[in-house]
Amino acid sequence: MTESIVISGGTIIDGRGGAPIKDGVIVIDGKRITSVGAVSTPVPPYATKIDATGKFLTPGLMNSSIYLFCDRPPIATIRYEGRYDELIIEAAQLALKGGVTTVFDAWGPREYLIKARDDINEGRQTGARIYCSGAIIGTGGPVSDDFYPDAREALFEYGNKLNAMWEQGVGRDLMSQSLDEARAAVRRYAESGVNFLKYAVTSINPEKPPYIVFSPRFQRMIVDEGHRAGIPVRSFSVSVEGIHLAADAGADILGHADVTGPSQGLLPETVDLLVRHRTPTPILATPEESFVWLKKFAPWYENIERNHRALLRAGAKVLLATDGGILSSNTKTNPVLTEVPYDRLLDDPTRGHFNWLLAAEEKGLNAMDSLIAATRDIARAYQIDSDLGTLEAGKIADLLILDKNPLDRAENYRSISQVIKEGRVVDRSALPTKRLLSESD
Repeated sequence: MTESIVISGGTIIDGRGGAPIKDGVIVIDGKRITSVGAVSTPVPPYATKIDATGKFLTPGLMNSSIYLFCDRPPIATIRYEGRYDELIIEAAQLALKGGVTTVFDAWGPREYLIKARDDINEGRQTGARIYCSGAIIGTGGPVSDDFYPDAREALFEYGNKLNAMWEQGVGRDLMSQSLDEARAAVRRYAESGVNFLKYAVTSINPEKPPYIVFSPRFQRMIVDEGHRAGIPVRSFSVSVEGIHLAADAGADILGHADVTGPSQGLLPETVDLLVRHRTPTPILATPEESFVWLKKFAPWYENIERNHRALLRAGAKVLLATDGGILSSNTKTNPVLTEVPYDRLLDDPTRGHFNWLLAAEEKGLNAMDSLIAATRDIARAYQIDSDLGTLEAGKIADLLILDKNPLDRAENYRSISQVIKEGRVVDRSALPTKRLLSESD
């Protein structure tokens, strides 16, 4: 027999965009919501009751782009060899502690991501629900020229093993293959257990002039293979032209349309395309105080700031994204990170989403749209909205109980009273269960 829970007395902000329900009732049976309504909603007589009087209920937050294992090589990659799933679970637990019940990992070691995902889904571990892409199709691994080539010397031959672990046969070599050869490799990868595909439209580094990685027909092939496998496809580009190419290829999610390189911002026609097509795009919104520091070390952030305002002003469908992860104390000695106000950046999974919501508020996104960008629209983008993203009968019971109204101030998302995932109250004080890379709160 499944356990029933009744949460009553709070104001329900269901994530669908309508007026909040004051003095509302949510009934949960097992892992799913059975009813949401006003105080007159019938409740099971023997249900466990949670009194939420004076509090505010929202869907569990989501992060559309996160890197659960993203520490810079070589220290963590060597020290925790064979244990990367433990690092991933640690990050997923910190995300859950911060009110994020579902994350979409956009680059990492597929084998370990899937192990961590399945351990959480099957109840062996606690943590935010993980959806993962593993490789970025068309790019190299962590110590390739695409990411941290300076670590190659320290890692010797292990660097090649590390790259292969990330690339999984769909790395840079794909660019020199025939269409049929590449299709076979992408098909194998799409059927390997990942939840979505992510592919490179352009080169990765936004500080250098980008080049196009795949021709239009190669891009269409990647999108077709993802759809053939029944999973969504997300693009990555750092140029305006890359956005148009990905849209033409039919990508379901246009990754980081706010990142357009050092010399060009979004064109009006590109913003118009995003608005007309309603294709969702994760954006890396950062609080104003952090931009002062980021622009000092990465001048191309000037364009990101302008792009955010253009997208929000036009009503583009943006998604909460942080590209965050846990950084070890060794990585934090990087001069950039010692200068930047680290706690206000899009940083670790515990708080980066709070900074995004604050930044969206600063840039003029209204409070309800910010919540939807962090919940319903992410679920829709990744095609899981039949189960997640809003508080409705039939949906999985992921929700937050907040002490303060998040529609008044974005800062109020920090006032977490309780996190409920799949109908169970999370013991936030016990997370993470094992500290490896993270430091004490």
